[in-house]
Amino acid sequence: MDYSDVTRFAYAAASLLSLALVIFLGISSLRDRWKRPLAIAALLQTLWLAALATSLFNPSLATHPLLGTTSLLLLEATQLMGWIGALLLTLRVLRPERWPRRLIALLVLSSAMYASMVIDLLFNLSSGTGFLFFAFLVLSATALICFEQLLRNNRSGRFIKLVAISQGLVILLDVYLYTHGIVSHAIDPFLWQARAAMIMAASFLIISAGLLFRDSINQPGRINLSRPVVFYSTSMVIVSTGILILALGGYYVRTLGGNWGIYAFTVLLFFAGIALSALFLSDHVRSALQVWVSKHFFRHKYDHRQEWINVIHALSSSSDSSRVYETVYSVLARTFHASHGSVMALKGNHYHKVFSTVSPQTLQPQTVPAHAAFIGVMIEQDWVFVPKASASALADYNDTLPEWAINDASLRLIVPLVAQHQLIGFVTLHKPGEPEDLGWEDLDILKTIGQQLANHMLIHTQEEQLSEARQLDTYNKLSAFIMHDLNNLIAQLDLMVKNSERHKANPAFIDDMILTVGNAVKRMKSLIQKFKRSDYDVVKSISLMDTLNETVAQCQTGLPSPTLNTQGPDRSIEADRERLTLALKHLIKNAQEATPDDGQVTIEARSHDNGVFSLTVSDTGSGMTRTFIEQQLFKPFETTKAGQGMGIGAYLTRSYLEELGAILDVDSELGEGTVFTITFGARDETTAADPRVNTERADTARSKADDERS
Repeated sequence: MDYSDVTRFAYAAASLLSLALVIFLGISSLRDRWKRPLAIAALLQTLWLAALATSLFNPSLATHPLLGTTSLLLLEATQLMGWIGALLLTLRVLRPERWPRRLIALLVLSSAMYASMVIDLLFNLSSGTGFLFFAFLVLSATALICFEQLLRNNRSGRFIKLVAISQGLVILLDVYLYTHGIVSHAIDPFLWQARAAMIMAASFLIISAGLLFRDSINQPGRINLSRPVVFYSTSMVIVSTGILILALGGYYVRTLGGNWGIYAFTVLLFFAGIALSALFLSDHVRSALQVWVSKHFFRHKYDHRQEWINVIHALSSSSDSSRVYETVYSVLARTFHASHGSVMALKGNHYHKVFSTVSPQTLQPQTVPAHAAFIGVMIEQDWVFVPKASASALADYNDTLPEWAINDASLRLIVPLVAQHQLIGFVTLHKPGEPEDLGWEDLDILKTIGQQLANHMLIHTQEEQLSEARQLDTYNKLSAFIMHDLNNLIAQLDLMVKNSERHKANPAFIDDMILTVGNAVKRMKSLIQKFKRSDYDVVKSISLMDTLNETVAQCQTGLPSPTLNTQGPDRSIEADRERLTLALKHLIKNAQEATPDDGQVTIEARSHDNGVFSLTVSDTGSGMTRTFIEQQLFKPFETTKAGQGMGIGAYLTRSYLEELGAILDVDSELGEGTVFTITFGARDETTAADPRVNTERADTARSKADDERS
């Protein structure tokens, strides 16, 4: 069987498989309408293949108006435009947004090229084979770009992705075929024959893909190779690529003739000479190539996974925060097998020695200025210093080292600890004996571990700063609490002084003044005693009615005078009487301050049948917004009384009531007044009958109070 017979049967078989593809896509398009453009493109391809196969079997039809050369060329161009149109319509389904301008311009160019080709063939303008090859090349390139766009914009649908790949390979061969035609001004017979085989394979793959993947456009379409396939295919890919390059080179040398072999040999010899010269003359090139070869073709010195696990285990197992610097040193020392060393950490403008196993007589100082030259190199280059390096590449910046680092005979490494582009510190590692040669892998593992350790040190430093800030915040709050209580006492004494000029002759006022001063002294002594660590709240069983009557009596001096209404029996709770009195007094005083002198402040106490005791403090004052209640009322250090309070009264009141197990609710409207409701839960009879439980509750309350002061 000669070449002509093979070509005829190849295109006949291709037309039959293409017809099968048309039937398959046609049947599938009855269910999936988006496949109809692909079916039409496949039909145009089948018509072209059938006409071409018929003309090959019967060469006498070359002058036939339907099967002649002109008709075949028109059919070939039409089937290419058919694929372009089908791909664009399918792309519209996947990407409904506006297309890029460059794609639109390319489509306009291909349409113009197709129109000019049709005009040239129909009217026998005889533009030459060069124009036809160029026109077919433009159409093929446009189709290839459309397949590429379809592949890029398809995130789901395995069938579409395999259609794009299979038919794209056919178009890619067309691009090569027409490019070869432009160069050689003729069609290569072997490429022409291979084209039919490629169309057969593509049709078979598309049909198989439709049967395997159920033609779904929503099926996950990400193509990925398993690790074994990638691993065992590497050698085959390398060998195949080499054979392909040699084959293409030999093919072009044989086809184009001349002295191409000599030219290619000269060019290769020239570049080989340059490469060898660079290796011999440049230490940098030789070192870089050595590192690249070592990284990619030789087994690593360290098991990076195991080293990483060791670092994480060492950091996570160190529970004592005071030993963080010791942990940092031990991790690096174990990796490098160092005998001793030290850790320097940044504090202010100097690096201070925070941990050391080096003898005190060592040359290394206790502090190193942050502006030292070698510090700048470690910050900018993340450089690991090897003071005794024999290789020039490792000693590039050793001229910036201080004298103590150069003269220390046992110093082997200075490892930077860099985190967030800051040099948190550095570690010096010492080892006796002769210096050993270090490579890229030693430096890489030290840099990587150093960065992890630097983050660990940075977190430790930030935790210390946060702890100090919390202690300062606790001190500020404690001072504010004291000032709040003193402010209340000062207000009472100030009111007494203001009234003393008018009532100093009144014996009753004098008696009340003495009582007020005595109460203030008692309160201040109690305040001092409360902030001694050895004292606790005086928690005992107290009567809510008695406490409420006492609180209302203390608030009678203000306006409007509060009115007390009670209903039901009394109720006893475990609490500090003085702290509960202060909490209730705060609510009543606030109600008085928010209400005009002719308004009303009412306190109602009610004991319910289910053991619940409720207490309401209502006023007819200015009221509050819901936003203010939710966001500001109980927030410490937020006050609307400029110069008259610290903004912690409501916060302290609610905190203590919650400590007692009570619930504080607020209901208020602007211009309508405010109602505070305190609800104490039902009393547990078992708890009341068992003094040991009462003691436990009292101890718990004392502990909470002590923690609050701390």
